[in-house]
Amino acid sequence: MASKRKTPAQKRRARRKAKEKAIRRANRSSRDNLEKRKVGRRKKKSEPAQPKKKSIFASLILYSFILFIAVMGGLFAFQGQILNWGFQNYKGHVVHFAQKAGISISELDAKDLAVSEFELQMPPGGTVEFGSFSTKMLLPNKKEMSLALQESKISFSPKTTMFTLKGTEFNITIQDPENENSKPLVFKGSKLRLEEKIDIKNPQGSMQDIIKQFQQILDNGNTKLNVGLKGSLSMEYDGKNRDVAIKTVRKDKMTFLQMEKESLLSIIGNSVEELTDAEVQVLADYPLRAASLLRIQKYAKNTAAKLAVQANFPEDAYRHVLWNFLLTKEYDELFAKEVTDAHEIGAESNSEFDHKMDYNNNALGRKYAKQGIKEADVQQRVLTDPNIIRLTDE
Repeated sequence: MASKRKTPAQKRRARRKAKEKAIRRANRSSRDNLEKRKVGRRKKKSEPAQPKKKSIFASLILYSFILFIAVMGGLFAFQGQILNWGFQNYKGHVVHFAQKAGISISELDAKDLAVSEFELQMPPGGTVEFGSFSTKMLLPNKKEMSLALQESKISFSPKTTMFTLKGTEFNITIQDPENENSKPLVFKGSKLRLEEKIDIKNPQGSMQDIIKQFQQILDNGNTKLNVGLKGSLSMEYDGKNRDVAIKTVRKDKMTFLQMEKESLLSIIGNSVEELTDAEVQVLADYPLRAASLLRIQKYAKNTAAKLAVQANFPEDAYRHVLWNFLLTKEYDELFAKEVTDAHEIGAESNSEFDHKMDYNNNALGRKYAKQGIKEADVQQRVLTDPNIIRLTDE
């Protein structure tokens, strides 16, 4: 049976359907490919990345860094034991270094050392803390100084070349080993601070200068050192040791050691009426000489009073001459003049003749001391020297 021929309209419909079917098939294939690509990307993201193979050089750096951290951690953990061991075994080098600077150290000890700061450069710097520190040294004036510190710190800054010493508790004892009868000076307190630049090219010279300047504040009551002290001085008065409050004052790039007047006046008691305000100020300005100054003044007064039982003995003239004689022997002419001038400045009740007599006899007492005469000969000089002014000369 012959097939029917398709009409043109039927052919057009068949072609259109075939075309639409081809388009649908193409679209479906495109969507499938896109979905496959998305799934592939998701799989790549979810899979762990394969590590890159490290080089030998990178591994060496890593292990070296880990070793360095371990070593530094060990040093930090055991720094106290290492420092204490090192100090006890090598403190002889410190003593030798001090000897080269002209400082004789007979004792040196420290405990509970620890590094709190460290600057790795040349020269190195940092801060070392001490649980306790003690030393005994011979000062340039041949006196022996013992220094003990608790909870102290020693620092050095390479940038500023500044050396710093701080102590929360301190005890300083000064004594004369050549004089068995001398009483030691004991200075103790709760604050000690010292700051001074170090000459990197001559550190021994710098340390020597620090010791000399520290001795100066103990001898003369002043120094160029930037040092701060606050505490008490054990001062002998009337045969007893008394503690008097003491501190440092910084003025015009100088440090001055001062005794608190109220504390001093509470100790000397009845002697206050015999001292002028200017004399009390001198005692306050020279606290480490105060006990000796009061002792010499009292000795001159008592000795003159004993000799006054003799008829027409010039008690006042002898007292002033002996006072200045002893002060000059103990210290020097200028200091003796400063002390005795303070007595005249504040003695408002003295007449013009009294002042003239005292100034004259004070100068002669200092002159006798410089001439090297003996104390036993002072009495005869006062009785026979025509330059002596006596009350009967008025």
